[in-house]
Amino acid sequence: DHRDLHSFPTRRSSDLWLPQNTTIPLAVCFVVASCYGGLLPDADIPHSTAGKHLRILLWPFYLLKKILLILGHFIKPLKKIGTSLGHRGLFHSPLFHTLIFVMLSALLRGHNEWLRCILSGLYLGVLSHLLLDLFSGGIPSAFFPETQVRAA
Repeated sequence: DHRDLHSFPTRRSSDLWLPQNTTIPLAVCFVVASCYGGLLPDADIPHSTAGKHLRILLWPFYLLKKILLILGHFIKPLKKIGTSLGHRGLFHSPLFHTLIFVMLSALLRGHNEWLRCILSGLYLGVLSHLLLDLFSGGIPSAFFPETQVRAA
């Protein structure tokens, strides 16, 4: 039974996160976005590179974390929530970043390929950061936030 290779169904580039026939500028955009994405999980530290550049956007997050930690001295569950917002907490959760990525992907479906390229690059960068963190202290478990997942 001989099948013609051209008869197999193909996906349109708009169905993919990255276009199939990408251009060099788009590929460079993807690589640069991946580099920035690799910094994003550390944005929960105000003095980190990402924390410094995103401070204007993240100040409500930093304030909420401080308030929860202070109130946590009186109401114990609030301390756990405040601690989970610390380093290697929410921002190091693959589930958190995947939910953000899926929501933004749905919003950007059918939009400019440059925006989708940037989003895909950021997500790949985040995932690579989290993968490397598996070897250096772990990342929070998606289902048990108090536990850390480690590679070895």
